[in-house]
Amino acid sequence: MNSFNNFNIFTFLLIAPLAVSANSLSTEFTTATDSMSGTDIKTYFSSEYVSQDSRQNSGTLFQVKMGMALSQEILSTLKFDLNASLNLQAGSSDSLFNNSEIAAKNGVSFNRAEFIWLPTKYTEVKAGALNLGDLNHDLLLGSGAFVGVKETIQLNAGDFNLRASAFQAIPNNRNFSNKLEEIDEENPSFFLESININLGREELSVSSTTSHFAFANLSNSVAGQSLYLGNTIDSLDANNGEFVYSYIGWAQRLQGQIQYNAWTFAPFAEYVINDSAPVKNTATLFGLKNTFSKIDRDYSFILETFRSEADASVGFYNNLDYGHNNRTGSSVRFQYHSQKEDIDINLNFTQLKEIDKNQLDSQDEDQIIGITLRKSYDVF
Repeated sequence: MNSFNNFNIFTFLLIAPLAVSANSLSTEFTTATDSMSGTDIKTYFSSEYVSQDSRQNSGTLFQVKMGMALSQEILSTLKFDLNASLNLQAGSSDSLFNNSEIAAKNGVSFNRAEFIWLPTKYTEVKAGALNLGDLNHDLLLGSGAFVGVKETIQLNAGDFNLRASAFQAIPNNRNFSNKLEEIDEENPSFFLESININLGREELSVSSTTSHFAFANLSNSVAGQSLYLGNTIDSLDANNGEFVYSYIGWAQRLQGQIQYNAWTFAPFAEYVINDSAPVKNTATLFGLKNTFSKIDRDYSFILETFRSEADASVGFYNNLDYGHNNRTGSSVRFQYHSQKEDIDINLNFTQLKEIDKNQLDSQDEDQIIGITLRKSYDVF
């Protein structure tokens, strides 16, 4: 209970200046919104091939996405951002527990649908379906969006930037492929409060993000799905089980950048600990991204090694790219980006191993191969 009281106090401290600044700092409006003008619409088309090979789950998936990214100014200090896509999938899947994540599904997904209010150059409020990638914790949360509100205060002084933010959201419970679509009657909640520090310029920089997180009221459906993904559940019945431990803890992300001529080297690391679990409660990630830039083209090569113990985070909400929970592994990625042609190509290979035999023996060595091609078009 004390953790949630701390959340409420910290959130109040962030929200209070926003209300005050709307009146006392109204002269700052034009400075805060110089970049907010007009309408920007971009459409994109992408195709993706994914192959998974393990004892419990194997199969292939081909996916086509047709999407739109919209940024619309509503007022001088208010805009709306939308990124949504129609997903068409086909493939084959063989799953021992009927829980394959590459089984073909069709539908509409939202990456973001958010209102952004900038009362001053120091403050920002976002509300709507907020993209989880913006939170900068890959081991804690996967892709997609949570419905919620995020308040941010920032301070800039030369090459130094400090941001303090509070995020309150309702994570969705049942739909595993599109977690925005269905909310369970238990009204689950998620809180994340972060301090982000950036120091340096493009040639040499370092950043740190420290966050405190908490999940509450997670349903049996989430626990049941997470049972197959490495979490510890009090029952082998996926429909009636509950999490043995709560999920309240800390997440830390460190990353740097060194630019030398046409090369950019960007090391990064992440650490997650769930204070509510006495053992098997940590996750770690170490990686290096090397980028070679030539005129308007970037070629990137990324190496990663990771380990996520059984109860470091909630399997239903965290990242497939790192095997969810009770996994250790490594990945190799290649990325190509052309600014002129607005084309992205991504290739990745991930090797996963089980740390301990879980309750259902639902995990094993796993290999995942992915190929993605994306082309974007500016409408206006």
